[in-house]
Amino acid sequence: DYGAWVNSSMITVDNAPPTIVGSSPVGAASVMPSIATTSFSCWATVTDLDGYADVSTAGGLFYNYTAGESGADDANKLYSNNSCRLEGGAGNSVYANCTFQLKYYATPGNYSCRFNATDSSSATATNYSANYTIPNLIAIAALPSTIAWGSLYPGETSNAFTVVVTNWGN
Repeated sequence: DYGAWVNSSMITVDNAPPTIVGSSPVGAASVMPSIATTSFSCWATVTDLDGYADVSTAGGLFYNYTAGESGADDANKLYSNNSCRLEGGAGNSVYANCTFQLKYYATPGNYSCRFNATDSSSATATNYSANYTIPNLIAIAALPSTIAWGSLYPGETSNAFTVVVTNWGN
């Protein structure tokens, strides 16, 4: 009688680490800085076979491709965001949206977004995006923007005025 035999086995399934795919910019692939700051976002799809809720954090780096991704944030060539938004989760996937505040003097050239994601078991994933371009920004400001010269007769000289000219370009 084989019915009396019992065979039991136990297996442990380890945590599945997240993966990151499909990173791209939100908006155009060319980023034009303004004389203040320009908000720029990159997003990626983070997949975790343990379910999207297992993804606990996401971070991003926006950096000048030629200068590289190492070093501290400098607002010229390197921007980081350690608290990117996780949104739109369903099944095994969630979107990571990283926003960076680019300064007007950001070095022109090719840039890349690097994403990282961590799950509840501290497993991590990293992915790089395609290039984005920051073009040259040629801009100056002069203050005051108007000067009241007053009334002058031929041959007279006006009072001296100070005008401050500021480079707002990169």
